[in-house]
Amino acid sequence: MSKRSSVCQTLLPVGLATALMGVFLLALLTLPVQAQAIPPLSPPYWDADELAELQGEFGPATPRWELLRPAVITYTVQPGDNDWAIARRFGLDVDTLRFSNEWMRRNPDLIHPGQQVIILPVKGAYYTVKAGDTLAEIARRYGVPAADIAEFPLNNVGPAGQLRVGQKLIIPNGRLDYAERIPAPGPARGYPLAWPLRGVVTQGYHSRHRALDIASVYGARVYASHSGRVAYARFSPDGWLGFRVVIVHDNGLTTAYSHLSGIFVVEGQTVARGQAIGQVGSTGNSTGPHVHFEVYDDGARVNPLGYLPPSASE
Repeated sequence: MSKRSSVCQTLLPVGLATALMGVFLLALLTLPVQAQAIPPLSPPYWDADELAELQGEFGPATPRWELLRPAVITYTVQPGDNDWAIARRFGLDVDTLRFSNEWMRRNPDLIHPGQQVIILPVKGAYYTVKAGDTLAEIARRYGVPAADIAEFPLNNVGPAGQLRVGQKLIIPNGRLDYAERIPAPGPARGYPLAWPLRGVVTQGYHSRHRALDIASVYGARVYASHSGRVAYARFSPDGWLGFRVVIVHDNGLTTAYSHLSGIFVVEGQTVARGQAIGQVGSTGNSTGPHVHFEVYDDGARVNPLGYLPPSASE
């Protein structure tokens, strides 16, 4: 057998395979093609012009958020629940619960079984649009870019930022630091004591209530009315007054601050006049966030108004 015949016998199977492959591809190309439906975009969606307008009005677009759940839900408080446990269960923080539930913002210490708690799909706040609201103003109030609210997938804000009265808005990462916005009281120069906080006196001094009840925002700071030594800084033994701080001053006076939500000082510590010693709360037997402020002169309880300036701003 010649060398040429040997090569032809070797290549023949390859040529045959190539021919068969060509026939197979031709058959595939002649088969009918079935059209595939393209799913529609889920609202809210924007075309190029709308997105450009939105970005020009409210800043650059932000990335999509990872939702912890597909929508806002409502949770019923169970026996043994507290705000920390509920927040942890749903992957949120306590501030998100406070900024989404008005009753909890006013006084989270009053949580009880059966109450309804709004649970957001992200950390942030929940806001109901009121007459006159604008997207820019709401964003400024909560400390976030307006685009974050406009583009959040559950808000359905119009392409130019239009809002409807009564519309519910999720404010991703929004914060309302009411407590931080309250300024410290004035120094009260020339007076024996300074006001412990700025607020509203909801109950004055009388024979059955020998103290001042000063209401303010939950978590607002409480300040020492005068320099001195902290004699008591813990929960009251009978529970009636909740968290309580007592300061003995160098001018013969003693002041007490009760129903606090947090304490910044320890017993035996020396504090300065106007130093932050705790936070407004509603612990103990209380109907809302306030400080039960008492003054003792040589051990006798007296009316605090006789030792304070007329206004907390002085």
